Amino acid sequence: MTPAVIDVYLLEGTKGLLRIALGMLSFLQEDLLRMTSYDELMVFMSHSSTREEIFRKIDQHTLFSKTFTFKITNGLLSELERLHHADANLQPSMQNFNSHNSFGVDDHFV
Repeated sequence: MTPAVIDVYLLEGTKGLLRIALGMLSFLQEDLLRMTSYDELMVFMSHSSTREEIFRKIDQHTLFSKTFTFKITNGLLSELERLHHADANLQPSMQNFNSHNSFGVDDHFV
């Protein structure tokens, strides 16, 4: 399936990748909606073997048929980008944490 995903990216760029991601999530929808906690969701999403079982049952045609039912507009992409930047501005910057160790010394000098 990977060459087809690359083809979609080359033809459609970010819109195509977002469509593929939404298509893949739609096949996981029932499993995701059954989860009752954030921890359960994180375990499911971090263990690829669970998702691989689901995706092995789906052929490329079925995935792409579902994928291209999602309408992705430039306005939607702009709104998602705006929300991402707004969220990033609310989160504490990790830059200071990453560039200094607990003694306040630059990591590359340690």
